[in-house]
Amino acid sequence: MNDTDRQQLDRLLDGDLSPEECDVLRVRLEADPEAVAYLADRATLVSDLRRSLTRRRLQRDAMASVLPGGRISSQHEVAPSFRRRWVIVAAAVAAILLLAMSGTLFFHSRWPGRDEVIAEIIELQEVLPTRQWQVGQRVALRAITLASGSVTLRLPRGVLLQLSGPLEAEFASATTLKLCRGNATADVGETGKGFVIETVNARVMDLGTRFGVAVGNAKETDVVVFDGTVEVYEPATNSAAQRPPITLTEGEAIRVDGSRKPQRARMIVLGTDARSLQDGTSADIVADVADNVAERDFHRYYGLLRGVMGDGARLYTTGHSRTWHAMPGETFPEELVGADVVCTFYPARREKDLEITISLTRPCVLYVFPDGRQPVPDWLRRDFTDTGLQLRSGPWIPRGVDPESLPPGEAEKTYVPFGVWKRTISQPGPVVLGTPCASEHGDRQAMYGIAVKAIP
Repeated sequence: MNDTDRQQLDRLLDGDLSPEECDVLRVRLEADPEAVAYLADRATLVSDLRRSLTRRRLQRDAMASVLPGGRISSQHEVAPSFRRRWVIVAAAVAAILLLAMSGTLFFHSRWPGRDEVIAEIIELQEVLPTRQWQVGQRVALRAITLASGSVTLRLPRGVLLQLSGPLEAEFASATTLKLCRGNATADVGETGKGFVIETVNARVMDLGTRFGVAVGNAKETDVVVFDGTVEVYEPATNSAAQRPPITLTEGEAIRVDGSRKPQRARMIVLGTDARSLQDGTSADIVADVADNVAERDFHRYYGLLRGVMGDGARLYTTGHSRTWHAMPGETFPEELVGADVVCTFYPARREKDLEITISLTRPCVLYVFPDGRQPVPDWLRRDFTDTGLQLRSGPWIPRGVDPESLPPGEAEKTYVPFGVWKRTISQPGPVVLGTPCASEHGDRQAMYGIAVKAIP
């Protein structure tokens, strides 16, 4: 919407449009929620002014009852032309409500208050407590409480915000969300840069990205970056000297607890798309994933995906295009379908002394998928059994390149074969996995994958 559109809407409120112009604008309002939102905001401003004038009139009447002569200066009178404007404003508001009721336009059921944010509902999933929300509807929000389920909102600057219960949050403005409990994933795109999520322990500002923030029952804050870059600051309310912000990029995560000292978040429970957050539960087979990497500024994390193993499941927490697939001409191995996936990170392929410790909560089958082009590491041969099955991952192409744009036969070359090795775990507890490197040429191979499936 440009300045000319805004001027025309202002003229509607001023009563300066001809009947023909009003008919054209009515058609525009039916198809343009942004124009309706602007008109509603302007009407709200006028409404605030009317309440202010009403208070002044009451004060005038009170003064008139005690002052000699019972009269005050005429400068406090409301101009007749302003009264006329109220007839026009009421007509405009009624027209908007009529459009909403007729089903041609979904809009919030009440005008936004001064501290509320207008958001469009993009997706709803089993939201409790039950709300009379519909996809496509515009609602005025400030405080949000979800016992369960999730809602995805589009904010005024195009930010997509997914909120998952149990959650307690509040909008401080259209560009700032205060998260008290629960999970929030923000996809800010280009127009929403600068969006902020605040918690009691951290202040997260995006620099054009997709990121998630989770606040647990102990108020610990996890910050995860799926794309792009964010900066993590100390809370704005912290009166002590502020530490420099921590910059996180794709595939990195930190945890900030009451000590306000950021630590590496080693494992994050992800949504099925691996680009959003879910709550961890005691029912998970994998309780934790850790490793022996001790670098101070190392922030890579392992991602837990529940029950998603199959064609198209994510392999790493870095590189979105790397997903699991069946071998050419074969179906995906039924034995693996529905397993939990532990996403590793590709840079670990060079770690010759790497040890990954997986803490398991109950008996299960643990799978490891090594690069099929390279020798199998000794620890894998010793502790695991080769199933004889194979998978492939890919496509291994630069981000933004469409595999279908490649010449015939070239797309197949962008996939890497992997073996399938397994170990039956009979007792809960930790299991240690070793390095992906079976030779001195570890940088020429892919990092292995991990999956876990409960024993029926």
